[in-house]
Amino acid sequence: MRNRALAAIVVGLAALAAVPAHGSGAWRTYLRPTAFAAAAADSDTLWLASRDAGLLRYTTTTHAFASWTREPNGLASNLLNDVALDHRGRLWAATAGRGASVLAADRVSWSLVNTFDGLPSDTVNTFTVQGDTVWIGTTAGLALWTAGAVSGSLPDGVNPSPFANNDVRGIVPAGDTLWVATRGGVYLARLSQSLATWTAVNTGLASLVVTRLVTDGTTPFALAAGVAYRWDAANARWVAAGGIGFAQSVQRVRGGVAAVSDQGLFRWSGTAWTAITTVLRSAAASPLALAIGHDGRVYAAGRSNVFSDARGVGVYVQPAGGAGAWPMDFPPGPPGSSTLNLDVEGPRVYVTTGGTGLGRLNADGTWTYWYPPGTATLSDTLPYSAKFVFGLLIDRASNKWLGNWNPSNGCTPVASGSVDVLRDGPGGTTVTHLLTPAPDSALYSHIRSSTLDSVRTHGAWFGMDGPCPDELSSLGMLYFARRDTLPVPDR
Repeated sequence: MRNRALAAIVVGLAALAAVPAHGSGAWRTYLRPTAFAAAAADSDTLWLASRDAGLLRYTTTTHAFASWTREPNGLASNLLNDVALDHRGRLWAATAGRGASVLAADRVSWSLVNTFDGLPSDTVNTFTVQGDTVWIGTTAGLALWTAGAVSGSLPDGVNPSPFANNDVRGIVPAGDTLWVATRGGVYLARLSQSLATWTAVNTGLASLVVTRLVTDGTTPFALAAGVAYRWDAANARWVAAGGIGFAQSVQRVRGGVAAVSDQGLFRWSGTAWTAITTVLRSAAASPLALAIGHDGRVYAAGRSNVFSDARGVGVYVQPAGGAGAWPMDFPPGPPGSSTLNLDVEGPRVYVTTGGTGLGRLNADGTWTYWYPPGTATLSDTLPYSAKFVFGLLIDRASNKWLGNWNPSNGCTPVASGSVDVLRDGPGGTTVTHLLTPAPDSALYSHIRSSTLDSVRTHGAWFGMDGPCPDELSSLGMLYFARRDTLPVPDR
């Protein structure tokens, strides 16, 4: 890489090859993101790299979402680690295990850069755009993409690696210096010397497992073991930039560097952190991904402290004036991506999920949700549990039969579940609880499969299961016959 990378920069970075167009597939995927890894701002658009639902586009002026999910000749994976825009308007999506997917400036065609093209690994962690060059950090080293191709990589496959750990988590070009953060420390080399000599610069770091490296244009910032550090050039050491609690992430945003911590969101002023908000904080396991829109507002994508379930994953918008609660825009999609059952009624599709409740895809593309209540309820507008709705059947009277499981009680004869009938129409939602947990009805809640009876009394057949293998016997097949307005079970 040393000579090739230097030559690529010195010659001025030639124009990139055109991205070939691909036809779109006939499949459409509906997913619910549970976390976002990164965000990039472009005019009134935010590009969001999700951890499990592909690429999302959010328009700040209309609060509308669009999405791209994995498909042949398209986005290579739904598991994304980073997103970046190059100077020609192409969008780069870092995938876990599938290389770098590149969406053309026309937002129609995709191309792929992977190990076949010269990447050290197909798991891409991070991008840094420098002119028409894209520096690519992977779990097995660093690569330079320019003039339409990977022009070099490090380790180069011939010489020993200069890094103690090749898992690259951040890249910062600063003048003649290239900074690289790995899970084995931070290194720098000189572009004018063809990156021939790398120097470890770890003085001051309490941990060498560095997971982020960004810059405000002047000073590099690193993240290691929950501490944000800034580089003190005068003393050639890292200095903790504290005062914000446990730092979950440091991120490059328009006009500088921001930090996400367990105490809120912060921006570096040049001498210290200043609070963007202490009201909005990340969920512990997943830092919010930040971006600053063309309107100057901060946007935070991910799960916050405001909600504890799937309702909390979306785009939070800084309120006018900066103070108070942050409104959240919720991406359309099923209540969760772990689908248990489906049924159709006219133009509407009902879906049940593992742990996140029941949803309805309406004819206009919007969604209606019935999320699990905090505790089981006998409300006439909510299913008893709705946490794991294995059984779903729509009968000819538009009744939605729900077989609700709640395995939190473990393998006990009195399982926490129910059989409910939901009716949802213009007048609202009503729920009839046919069977709720009791010693003589517990097993009725363990519905696996279902079908309508068009011959007998237009009743419903259900295939039953037990809550735990080899401990409780299932009921086999169960038939609900319609007698007046209340169905009763025939065994």
